[in-house]
Amino acid sequence: MKQKTLIFISGCIWAAAGALLLYKGIQCIKGCLDLLYTPSPLLKGLYHYASGKENALLLLIIAGLFLGLIKGRIILAKSATRITKSILAQAEPIPLRRLYPLRYYLIIALMIGMGLCARLLPLDIRALIDVTIGSALIQGARTYFRLLPCT
Repeated sequence: MKQKTLIFISGCIWAAAGALLLYKGIQCIKGCLDLLYTPSPLLKGLYHYASGKENALLLLIIAGLFLGLIKGRIILAKSATRITKSILAQAEPIPLRRLYPLRYYLIIALMIGMGLCARLLPLDIRALIDVTIGSALIQGARTYFRLLPCT
């Protein structure tokens, strides 16, 4: 495959994973609106600053989006830049399996495992984590698209 195609595919993978996590986070927020849901100390603490459950959940979403923006712009942008440079350093045609180095596949597997373990956390904490990571991945995808060669 061409370098430009692999960079585009990588950006799409990150954007799709980010959108999926944002969706999961919003579903967790909807679950927190259930009258039978017992909030964790995080959400109870937000009740102090917000008047009502809905406002506290809105603050949770805003916090997740803000933290994701910071993480995406600082940490994941560096990673996306490194991967893009690695792709551009390879001679064409590049096989799809060389899209990421082996250590990135190990990190991806570790993060999937951590995501499965996160199911044990309260819904509001899971929502914060999913929204944060989802928005960070979308910011990282933005870096891939920004670094796409024009030719």
